[in-house]
Amino acid sequence: MGVDYALDSYYERIGQVQITGLITLGLALLVSLLVAIVMAEMRRQTIFHLQQVQQAEAEMRMQRDLAAKANEAKGELLRIASHDLKNPLSAIAGLAGLQVQLMKSRPDLAARADDLEALETIQASAKHMSEIVRGILVNEGLEQGGMPFQPARVDLSALCTEVIRFNAVVAQRKQIALRVEIAAGMTLTADGKLLREAFDNYVSNAIKYTPSGGTVTVSCQPQPAAGLIEFAVQDSGPGLSPEDQSKLFRKFQKLTPRPTGGESSTGLGLSIVKAIIDRHQGQIGCDSAVGQGTRFWLRLPAQPSA
Repeated sequence: MGVDYALDSYYERIGQVQITGLITLGLALLVSLLVAIVMAEMRRQTIFHLQQVQQAEAEMRMQRDLAAKANEAKGELLRIASHDLKNPLSAIAGLAGLQVQLMKSRPDLAARADDLEALETIQASAKHMSEIVRGILVNEGLEQGGMPFQPARVDLSALCTEVIRFNAVVAQRKQIALRVEIAAGMTLTADGKLLREAFDNYVSNAIKYTPSGGTVTVSCQPQPAAGLIEFAVQDSGPGLSPEDQSKLFRKFQKLTPRPTGGESSTGLGLSIVKAIIDRHQGQIGCDSAVGQGTRFWLRLPAQPSA
């Protein structure tokens, strides 16, 4: 009997030890699992924060690069503008000094003819300089949002007619025929003042690069299927090479064709057109080939975007 009791007590202690061991093992496994979960979460949080830091650094680098490019563009703009303004300013200063000398030394009829020629040159130089400054201001104002955008209902047919009438005198002086293909009754919501600037640029450019005796065709027609209105100007000038076409609508781009009547060019007009049409959510383009003239077009939404 004593032996049986001792064996029972022994087996009971063995069972208690096994249970305690199992409990301890279970707790150890639970702790390990919790530690693993905590470590995994810490690792996830660390990776997330590292990604956030990397993203922030990438954004900072992008902003820094954009700022550097903007400063570089501004510097180039000022450099080019200063270079382009230098010659007309020098001409104005030099001719003004010559004018003073002529008036002092030759107060006769012959001097008056010289005075008139000098004054006309001064006027042309000053006008060219004014166009450069105005082009820079308009372009920067449009791109930076400094120029007000005031959409209203515009009679597009009347606007086109006004632009053609304004340019007709120059075309007549160069003996260039102006053909007009304008649909009647076209209206749309737009900034009429800015559109007039864009239309006038296209028409005056076509006249500028068309030789005497040539033809410029101005058209403005609705495109109902596309929901657009297209304004286009076709000239009979020398046309543009693919290389020249790749430079279009950017600032201060010098193209191979030169004005046919000695007119000046600032290299800003087409970039202004692009900025204006971008503000209207429209499209611009050019179809040309060397020796076959050039057709500049722009397309505006017939209905404004919501």
